[in-house]
Amino acid sequence: MMWRFLLLYSLCIVFQPTNGYVEDYYCGENNCYDLKRAFRAVASKTHPDKFQDPEEKKIAEERFRILSTAYDILRDDEAREDYDYMLDHPEQFYQNVYRAWRRRMAPHVDVRIVLAATISLISLVQYYNGWMKYQEAIKYFAVVPKYRLQAVELAKQEGLLITDKKKDILWIQLVFLPYWIVKYISWYLRWVWKFWILKEEYGEEEKMYIIRKFMGLSHGQFENLEENIKADYLKRELWNKDKYNEWKADRDAEMKVKMAQSGRYKSYRRYMKANGPGRMYFDDS
Repeated sequence: MMWRFLLLYSLCIVFQPTNGYVEDYYCGENNCYDLKRAFRAVASKTHPDKFQDPEEKKIAEERFRILSTAYDILRDDEAREDYDYMLDHPEQFYQNVYRAWRRRMAPHVDVRIVLAATISLISLVQYYNGWMKYQEAIKYFAVVPKYRLQAVELAKQEGLLITDKKKDILWIQLVFLPYWIVKYISWYLRWVWKFWILKEEYGEEEKMYIIRKFMGLSHGQFENLEENIKADYLKRELWNKDKYNEWKADRDAEMKVKMAQSGRYKSYRRYMKANGPGRMYFDDS
């Protein structure tokens, strides 16, 4: 397949039209510079509105269109650059056709404006979505008072009560991205130097980081846990991979027993699987 494409491309390069003019995009066989000089002299005399006869008016309209095209091409800096390239390289017919086609079909709106508007829209949706999730979580906590504490605890585990989610907004992420990259690189180099090369002992912060990574929790979810729970993690030395795996196996077995014994918990998990964490309440019916 590739050799066919290369053969076709080679034929297009070798057998190009000799005149090199791009008729449908520029001024055809006429020179746009000559037409522009003539435009001011004859525009008022050859304007289509000065002719009443349909045939003469049609001819005048076509002539005026050609003159206007030349004027518009040479007035635009980028279009004039492409046209000058065609005059200097008439043998590159297909390349000139592509450059002219690209210029005509390219959007006339600044891409930077489109990109900024798109990012702003995404950021607005992200902010509104986060705000709505928090409001719905608070609303449904009050549906059945006797389950309120249980609902709050589960919401903390799901990360729904994290109010400071401004860093999740795309605009803020893009603004702080260079800072975060530099910070991460410096943190990673420090980690390699202290704990991989010098073999130092982990501090409390590093232990917490390792435990959070083992659990697959985000920074916000982990920070939202109760302090006594974090202290229990440190007491159990869960930054140690073997001890964490042992603790997780015991916890999974305990959860299976709880799910087998609690019909309400099973109902909750089925509801969460079907509807997600955005709407959280306990039906007391």
